[in-house]
Amino acid sequence: EYSKKTPAFLLKDFDSMVAFVMKNNIKDELGYLYHLKGNVLKKSDPEAAIRSYAQAIYWLNKYGNGRIVYSVNSDMAYCYAKMGKPQKARQVLNDQKIYNQNPNQDQFYFVIVNRLKTEIEIFKSENDWKKAFEKQYEFTELQNKIHVKEKSLLERTNNLDETALKINQEKELLLQSQLLKTNRNFFLLLYLVGVVFLISAFGFYHKSRRNKILAQKYLASSLKNELLIKEQSHRVKNNLQVISSLLGLQINRIKNTDLRESLEEMQGRIGVMSVLQQMFYSAANSVDILIKDYFSLIVDKTEIVFKIKIEKIYTIQNIAIDPNLAIHLGIILNELLTNSFKYAFGFDNSNPKIQVLFSIFNGELTFEYKDNGKNETLLVFSKDYYASTSTFGLSLIRLKSNELNGNYHFEYENGLKFKLKCPYNEPKSTNS
Repeated sequence: EYSKKTPAFLLKDFDSMVAFVMKNNIKDELGYLYHLKGNVLKKSDPEAAIRSYAQAIYWLNKYGNGRIVYSVNSDMAYCYAKMGKPQKARQVLNDQKIYNQNPNQDQFYFVIVNRLKTEIEIFKSENDWKKAFEKQYEFTELQNKIHVKEKSLLERTNNLDETALKINQEKELLLQSQLLKTNRNFFLLLYLVGVVFLISAFGFYHKSRRNKILAQKYLASSLKNELLIKEQSHRVKNNLQVISSLLGLQINRIKNTDLRESLEEMQGRIGVMSVLQQMFYSAANSVDILIKDYFSLIVDKTEIVFKIKIEKIYTIQNIAIDPNLAIHLGIILNELLTNSFKYAFGFDNSNPKIQVLFSIFNGELTFEYKDNGKNETLLVFSKDYYASTSTFGLSLIRLKSNELNGNYHFEYENGLKFKLKCPYNEPKSTNS
């Protein structure tokens, strides 16, 4: 009943006992006192118990009681295991050795029992339940052996009455019953955990299989949609080429110069859209347009329409842009090219040449176009022509530049120069 008291109650006189030992110069008792204190704190405060065991080891070694140190180390290792430090517990336990003792002595059994209890706690801390059960079995067997020895000793000596023996047996049976009940509950818990794990694994497998089937269906649907988009883009491209060809046939039959030029301009605009569709159809990823390839195709198609071979200089940052921006820039480039082919290259120009510059830097897009037209007798080469004239082509260039929220201007010095600057990340409208 006394040992059931709280550690604080049990140790309330500890400092007085230490003072008594020091005063009467019986310091060889200090090792036993600190061992006692550690045993009291063993379950409630393992960290404080370890500190007390360390002091016990110091005093026991100092006064030649090394045989007791092994038991103290076992208790210290038990505390480390309780604190979740199995490696430290093993280090403390394995650094010691069992002194040569007679196996028939009671002290030997006490040492082994103490070590087994510590090893059981270490294996529990390491979650090695199989080893813990094996050590528990050894512990139970040793307890039974001790019990048989005690019973035999009692029968031989008759120093204790049968009542005491019966009480001791009942206590042992009660401990064994509690141990078996604990083990049975633990196995039941393991069984339930296993069942839950199997159910979860089956559910995960079923869900994974279902997701895999759905993914295959979505992939097949995605591939089908991609093929349909490709086919649609291919048909649009073909239709635009057919319209361009019909316009070309009609142009060859028309004698009126103004009407002929208007149809040629229209054929060029259709060519811009045809180029965009062609790039959609050819690209594996039809989301963005490579601007360098796009501009090159537009220039090549314009050469074919006007049947004039020109020198081309490109200073283009080869990046991909979204189709909405591409169609705006393509229309602007086409109108500038049409203007150059009609006026800058349509007269005495032995070396027709254009320059195209495109770059994006710090969120700003820069587009420049220049030709080398030299016929200064025409109105299109006067300085005020592009600022005051409202032809359809120039109006289209102004409209598209404004839709891009850009700043633009025309210059004329040894040819026409157009420069456009606009923010790059703004969404572009295609409704105009």
